[in-house]
Amino acid sequence: MSKTAAHLEKMPGLVTWIESVLSTNKFKSKRQWAVAAGLTSQTLGRAISEQRITPEALIALADAAGADRVSAFIAAGWIRDEDIQKSRLSAQERTLISHVRKLPPAELQALVEASQSLLLRVLSLQQAPQEN
Repeated sequence: MSKTAAHLEKMPGLVTWIESVLSTNKFKSKRQWAVAAGLTSQTLGRAISEQRITPEALIALADAAGADRVSAFIAAGWIRDEDIQKSRLSAQERTLISHVRKLPPAELQALVEASQSLLLRVLSLQQAPQEN
């Protein structure tokens, strides 16, 4: 038997996560975001007013916004940041990876080439003799 949002404990970090994603994303309204996620605007409204949401709805919102699912689950209180420390990726790194994965192939290739060039330059500077 799956839990419904009504049976979940309140998640104070959820509202902060929703507002943060909404303020930095392509959606002009909560309704637009909910529809893009395949949810009703009432579902998103309840998530904010009641500070509760199902895992499935949170995943749908994160995916629609291109946001990191792990960060969403941390905000909901289902995963602690220390639970994922073994991955050695910060939230910033996970977000960067999420954005990179959405790039079209040509832009991804350009980013890879620029990154490789920058890395080679940094390595050469580190190996150069230091002047006094």
